[in-house]
Amino acid sequence: MSASLKPTLVPRGLTLGKSKNGVPWTWENLERLAEMRHRRMMWTDIAAAMGVHLNCVERVAALLRRAGVELPRYHANAYSEAEDAELTRRYGRGETREAIGEAMGRSLSSVDKRIYRIGLRRRTALDIERIRHYAGNLLPAAQIASILSSTAREVREVCAKHGIALHDPRAVKVAATSRRCLMCRGKFPSLSPANRICRSCRDSDAWRSPGML
Repeated sequence: MSASLKPTLVPRGLTLGKSKNGVPWTWENLERLAEMRHRRMMWTDIAAAMGVHLNCVERVAALLRRAGVELPRYHANAYSEAEDAELTRRYGRGETREAIGEAMGRSLSSVDKRIYRIGLRRRTALDIERIRHYAGNLLPAAQIASILSSTAREVREVCAKHGIALHDPRAVKVAATSRRCLMCRGKFPSLSPANRICRSCRDSDAWRSPGML
């Protein structure tokens, strides 16, 4: 097949001006960017290879997608379809998770999470009881996930499915303590030792006067 008939990722003739570094976004450079992305290169690596800033590459990628160019979305440690197939094959042969991780260049935690994520193994009753135990000890989802080599999202899904109350550190409410206002000397519910002016005094003209600020 001649070069003129070679399939391309970017429509021929498409250009996008120049980058701030002066790199012209010609069709050849856009095609090169698309090819590197299809080779599963991250945007940071593509930017370094092309000698432009990362935000410039990301803007160009957004423009290409609007023009109908297919650019895969990858995460830094995402599993490819081939890797999922290899993991499924090795796990089905009864290989240990440690051996799978060593063969695939992945950590044990990464292999564990992926096994659950693609449905090769489901959470057992013991796993659920462990989640219930840790949740009862007020551990947040992220910490439980770290202990079980899982993800916080999966822990939340298990808790929602089995009616397990999950501790949310952001929802902890501080108990108010009765303290005396330093202006009116009246008692009011204060949330911290630094909160020593009641709401009524804070709304008064005296509190808002320049001398009090």
